[in-house]
Amino acid sequence: TIVEFGPFLGGVTEVLADYGDVHVVDRFIWTEANAKAYPGITTPGASFRGAFEAQMQAYGLTPQVHETEFKAFSWTGGPIHFCFIDAPRDAAQLLVCLERIAGHLAPGAPVLVKHGLNLARPQMMALIEVLAGMGMVNIERSDHPRWCNIAVLTPGPNIRALDMAADQVPALQDATLSPQVRDPWGGGLMAMARLAERIGQLDWPAAYALLDQMPPDPAHLAEWDEIAPQ
Repeated sequence: TIVEFGPFLGGVTEVLADYGDVHVVDRFIWTEANAKAYPGITTPGASFRGAFEAQMQAYGLTPQVHETEFKAFSWTGGPIHFCFIDAPRDAAQLLVCLERIAGHLAPGAPVLVKHGLNLARPQMMALIEVLAGMGMVNIERSDHPRWCNIAVLTPGPNIRALDMAADQVPALQDATLSPQVRDPWGGGLMAMARLAERIGQLDWPAAYALLDQMPPDPAHLAEWDEIAPQ
């Protein structure tokens, strides 16, 4: 059983369907950005569910469609064995998606988060670092190419404690840094993202507090050089 948040027009859905029964979750509302990138499909503010389903029909697929906001999504099936989270572009929406599936993930179920390793979106990386430090998720060492910004997570021992609402994201920003949490290549990019997120908010006291929590390591210089231009 596979759950996909944000299937867009179904390119990834087609691939996922080779591996199980796919459930897609989305509002299916076409945006101004969608219209600019893909003109002629429909107008901003309109539903693109028809276009998605037509594409699925062309593939010979019939995924289960859950047309709803992420915060209103309720899973009533059995264990979820794989999840692809594509739509969120901020920590609050990512937290909502994770909370919606947390109690239903099968042991070891991979959860792939698009932009979970995007250096231009450090708030999403920072949230993942906090959740990993709390034992709610594990960051898998996948060793995939560094240009790929998908984070691969699996349920941690405290996954069922992940019942937070999106308005709790600010409180998570004060969490203690966890030196044992490493990025998929064994480095410290997740900690650097925590630092970048606070600097992005001009919260200098919190940024210096995070620096105090980091063990001295020359590798941090190269990692910071990687994330600072973003």
